Amino acid sequence: MSSKFLVSFRNAIFLGVFLFATAAAWALSCIDVVQVQKQLLELPTQESQVKFKVIPNPKDALATTVSTIRDANHTLDISTYIISPDQSGRIVISEIEKAAIRGVSIRLLVDSYGSLTTQGELSTLLKYKNVEVTSFNSLTNWKRYPKSMALWLKEMFGFQVTDRSADKFFFNRLHDKIMIADRGHESMMILVGGRNLANPYFGVGKASSNFLDLSVLIKPDTQSQNFANDIGKYFESIYYHQTNQILVD
Repeated sequence: MSSKFLVSFRNAIFLGVFLFATAAAWALSCIDVVQVQKQLLELPTQESQVKFKVIPNPKDALATTVSTIRDANHTLDISTYIISPDQSGRIVISEIEKAAIRGVSIRLLVDSYGSLTTQGELSTLLKYKNVEVTSFNSLTNWKRYPKSMALWLKEMFGFQVTDRSADKFFFNRLHDKIMIADRGHESMMILVGGRNLANPYFGVGKASSNFLDLSVLIKPDTQSQNFANDIGKYFESIYYHQTNQILVD
């Protein structure tokens, strides 16, 4: 057996041990991250006396998403980065359409890049007068591109740009996942977290959930109205941003 072969064999073993140790450490760190997320979520909600439920299981999160939409009787505000034309995305769109038929007033905010492939499915909602679908930081708002490009190049070359809030360039995307049902009513429910509306985030079909996202279901009460109002105001601040475009049939 040649010395070159022994060196290669030894290096292969070393690499395998290193990769195994790295994977084990990563898995442990993932568990730690989930625990820290839970602690960070539970602490402020306990202090403000908000009734809440942390939902770590992806399939439970999909069921909670569906039930929150089904229980809405007055209003429904939703924002997400991705709503996919897969099984999960179509389930959610179908439930939104059923809510529209019930007469619920609906505002759906999707990222123009993250949900680009779902435009056809979303167009089915546009026939309802009580439904608005808005595209965040619209990619087809062509008239603002020259100014956006000029400001971006200015930043790239080290020049100071004092205010970009009125002009979100291509890289500014919507990653807020918020669902507010029956805002301002006794039946109000809030669902927040990190899950997009797509199979990989709910572990549906062949897609296993590889994400460490949590969902949190919140029930505001009389002692937490300020919190509920702040969530509503925040949603409107991103929904009515001037770089957005309302989709039309």
